[in-house]
Amino acid sequence: MSDNINNIKKVKIAAARVGFNKLPGNINPDSSDKNIDICEIKKYAEGNVERTLAALRQAGEQGADIALTHEDIKSAGQYARNEIKNIFAEISEEIPGPTSEKLSAVAREYNMHVAACYYEKENGRFYNSAVLIGRKGEIIGKYRKVHLPRLEQWLITPGKETPVFATDVGNIGVAICYDIAFPEHCRSLALNGADIILHPTVGWGFVYGEKASMGEALNRVRAAENQCYLACAINIPGGKSCVISNDGTILGENGDIDNNIEKDGIAIAEFAPDYNLMKPESYWSFLANVPSIRARMAFERQPGAYGAITQDTPDIIKRYADCEFSHNGSRIAEQIGEQWDMWRQGKIKLEYTWD
Repeated sequence: MSDNINNIKKVKIAAARVGFNKLPGNINPDSSDKNIDICEIKKYAEGNVERTLAALRQAGEQGADIALTHEDIKSAGQYARNEIKNIFAEISEEIPGPTSEKLSAVAREYNMHVAACYYEKENGRFYNSAVLIGRKGEIIGKYRKVHLPRLEQWLITPGKETPVFATDVGNIGVAICYDIAFPEHCRSLALNGADIILHPTVGWGFVYGEKASMGEALNRVRAAENQCYLACAINIPGGKSCVISNDGTILGENGDIDNNIEKDGIAIAEFAPDYNLMKPESYWSFLANVPSIRARMAFERQPGAYGAITQDTPDIIKRYADCEFSHNGSRIAEQIGEQWDMWRQGKIKLEYTWD
């Protein structure tokens, strides 16, 4: 990892805010039309990629050092959550592959790092992956989403690691969508030395609609509690892509006040990084004899008291011992049969209560 973070003078980060193209009926997985045209789906997926590339070029024109895309830039996830495996397999791809080559070309053209998220296939398995590409177009590394929500677990394999990648603008970690809902994830990245956390997403993790403001607050808290800069790229109507300081301050944002996702753009911010969060004048820094808040928080951890975090069955799970938790939601979907199909088509709203 990078050891020269104190010599970095300025960093400019851009987080794209790009929508998906509208699905024609003949390729909509929720449509009653079952004659899904794979050639049209591939064109649709590539159209979404081109839309994202345009936003990355916008970031490059503004001199970004790092440009981040939202999650699932090919919009393949809708075929995964509907368990249309043959089509999902067609539009998922290997890394490196055709999409990473296009991303690399943009990175080289603008001499910037690019981080992009889309579904990866490897040896018969699928992953929700983010690839980090260097200024010369080289692949620095990739991260596979660890925390998978219900609809993603049907076809996707979870990642097992929280890697941090060294770059000339600092050490970078990634949290994809639902990952952000688990504080352990960003904490692991921070403890592994991340200076910047990149958060590609299609939602806010676990809050939606009228509670969307909580999603923004969540990102700000994750940045502040881990003393990491954080960039969030989102693509839901009403969402806000943003760049956040390691003290939780929003440095740049691109929101959609009209809830019109058609208006693509980027959130961009330039800052002089203070990765150690130096506050030598602080009363607490004086008492600890450590001028870095980040260092002080690391030294003052008490890992021996955190045993519950690494337990497979902590007490809170024991409370729900009578629950038959499904690790594969498709079984539950099969049980509710026709209701499930009607919900997928938007004809009914499913509501569940505890017995």
